[in-house]
Amino acid sequence: MAAVSSAIAHLHLKFSSLSAL
Repeated sequence: MAAVSSAIAHLHLKFSSLSAL
């Protein structure tokens, strides 16, 4: 499902920005 894929992408971006800090 596209919704699940989108949610995973959002979480990935969130974790990426957190580790950038």
